[in-house]
Amino acid sequence: MRIKSILGAAAIVTGFAATSAFAECTQADIQAKAMELNTKIQEMAASDPAKMSAFATKAQEAGAKMATASNQQEVCDFYDQLLAEANS
Repeated sequence: MRIKSILGAAAIVTGFAATSAFAECTQADIQAKAMELNTKIQEMAASDPAKMSAFATKAQEAGAKMATASNQQEVCDFYDQLLAEANS
C-alpha cells in the first residue's frame, strides 16, 4: 500500500532530522510538517483515491530525496513542496 511507503519515508526523514542540528529548520518543525502531511494523505485517501495515487508517486520520490538531504532546511523545503501539492 502506498500510504505505508509514504509514512515510511516520513519516518526515515524524521530519523535523519534527529541526527542533524541546523538552526533554520528544527526537528520540531520537521515533525510538525510530517504530521500535517500524514493528515493530508489520510484525508486524500478517504476523499479522492485517484489524487492520492498520483500524489503517492511524488511523495515517494521526495521521500528518497529527503533521506539524502544535506541539512534540515532541505528536508523542510521538501515537506513544504509536498504540502503545497497536497493542498492543491
